[in-house]
Amino acid sequence: MIIRLAFVAWLCVWLLIGVPWRSFQSTPSFRFVELVPFAIKGTQTQVLNLLAFVPLGILGVRLGWRPGKILLVAAGLSGVTEVLQLFSTTRFPSTTDFILNTAGAIIGMTIANYLITRWRRG
Repeated sequence: MIIRLAFVAWLCVWLLIGVPWRSFQSTPSFRFVELVPFAIKGTQTQVLNLLAFVPLGILGVRLGWRPGKILLVAAGLSGVTEVLQLFSTTRFPSTTDFILNTAGAIIGMTIANYLITRWRRG
């Protein structure tokens, strides 16, 4: 039950941070779309994108989801975020963000699986 509440809390935080609520416009802008991964340097933002999805990987494992489902959810939420940024005046879609979000979920899965294996060994 607590893990499900933690997932809902993470999802709410993602909605607050991931969706460009304040800069939303009705028409999409393709002007600043970053199609080439890691072409734009932004280490702090990149670290935040990586870390933002680590909890999703951990929570997915704790919820008993298979790795494919965790990756599908991570990629789906990240993809939705990037598509919504087409309608923002201040945020822009980035393949780098998509890759880092998904990698963050993989790191979270790895951490959770490592800790579970370690706890079982005693």
